[in-house]
Amino acid sequence: MLTAYLKKKILSLLNVRNIAYAALLVATVMLAATIRLQPIKYGFYLYEYDPYFMYWSTKQLIDYGPGRWFELTAENVKNFWYPWGRNVVTTEYPGVPYIGYIAYYLASPFLWGLSEEEKLMTICVVLPVIAGMIEVIVAYLIGKEIKDSKTGIFAAFMTAVLPSAIDRTIAGFYTKLGFGVMFFLCSLLFYIKMLKETKSRMKLVYSLLAGIFLGLVGFTWGGYTYTALVIAAFGLLMVILGLNNESFTVNYTVSVVIALSILLLVPKIGLRLFTTAPGVALITAILALFLDLALIKTGVSRLRRLTILVGIASVLGLTYSILVMQGIVGVLPGRMLSIMLPWLRSKYVLFASVAEHAALSWDFIFYHLSPAFFLIPIGLLYMVLDRSKERYLVFIAAITSIYGFASAAYLAHLAGPLAAITGAYGLTKLLDVFITELIKKPPRKKKVKIFVKIDPVPIMAVIVLLLMVITITVPVGIRAGDVAPTIISPQMISRGKNTAWIQ
Repeated sequence: MLTAYLKKKILSLLNVRNIAYAALLVATVMLAATIRLQPIKYGFYLYEYDPYFMYWSTKQLIDYGPGRWFELTAENVKNFWYPWGRNVVTTEYPGVPYIGYIAYYLASPFLWGLSEEEKLMTICVVLPVIAGMIEVIVAYLIGKEIKDSKTGIFAAFMTAVLPSAIDRTIAGFYTKLGFGVMFFLCSLLFYIKMLKETKSRMKLVYSLLAGIFLGLVGFTWGGYTYTALVIAAFGLLMVILGLNNESFTVNYTVSVVIALSILLLVPKIGLRLFTTAPGVALITAILALFLDLALIKTGVSRLRRLTILVGIASVLGLTYSILVMQGIVGVLPGRMLSIMLPWLRSKYVLFASVAEHAALSWDFIFYHLSPAFFLIPIGLLYMVLDRSKERYLVFIAAITSIYGFASAAYLAHLAGPLAAITGAYGLTKLLDVFITELIKKPPRKKKVKIFVKIDPVPIMAVIVLLLMVITITVPVGIRAGDVAPTIISPQMISRGKNTAWIQ
């Protein structure tokens, strides 16, 4: 019985179409790796400055064991912020060092002839590329889940070549953002799988996985505040649109509880999570879902449910505002507030003074999001029109990440894969419409008074224009990966003597 089932399953996978899609995906992943590995032609160096701190943290775990992280207090760490030292445990996220630690022991047996430091440096240089390859695969899977395999292939290809998606996953960029985005995409994938699954047991499995990866975002990167707000907004949107049901409420709650449990274990976050906006938002979303579900079971109409929920939300919002003014709970960090509300930048001068926090011009946005730039609005529009929970989730993540990127340059990598998925969705919808119109023929047997067919010339013109844009912009992405590591870059050469000194 089992043999027959496996044979049938294997044969169903080994058809020409599936083999073609698999070959295209493998080729796309290899393209992504090739683009991101370009910096190693200059040698195995880390890129920028933060990766060197992550390298040092990883080496501490390798030299002293995995428990070393919790000993990195100001008393033991004097090589940063001397003479006061730095309490790494409570000021940094442990995700990247532990990823490097695990990868070191998995890969070091295969790195013959290298010293411990050379092995670790090699692993730290290559790990961001692996994260980028995983992002390409997950982008394919998300595209496939929200529409079809064509969308998945387009999403994977755009993720492979978009400059914004390449950012933070080039060889040597061993830092938090790239790994955090990878975990967030995995969480979105399993949320989508949970929403589409019909079997309750598999729904629970996907909910657990979605929660684990959402928690790993906070274990790795401070952007967990954004990802938590996205998931909270999605839960509240389901209430507003009347798409809530018992299965969704239970599985959503499971995923959020798992994520919160992991976040509580991170020393930098801890119990204060429940006094910050992300924690409050997630708890609020769960309460709203359960209250809405209770009202549904009592037969309350949708309009009345919304009225009741809005009234309760108003009271809770007023209470939260009072608690914020009293200093009992916190608002979002100043960095995040200035991204969400750009007119507040004048109040956060230190944040605004950093170049990577600057708001972007349209040409810079186009550079980072091409060739998906013109397709993103179409994809967003169709995600709203094609009413489904999974598309609403991707819509919220995509539009907020792109908005955040427009407000702060360093969020380019967060927007990249989501922009690619959205652009791929828009491209597939366009092609479906175009192909339908091009092959449309009037019915032969039935008499029709009016037969409408779009002129094929404009359709072909749009297709040619899209091909031209993609052809012109893809090489830009390929060149985006060809950057020399900062430590050996000619840009670092000083042409004069710096006499400035901070007392």
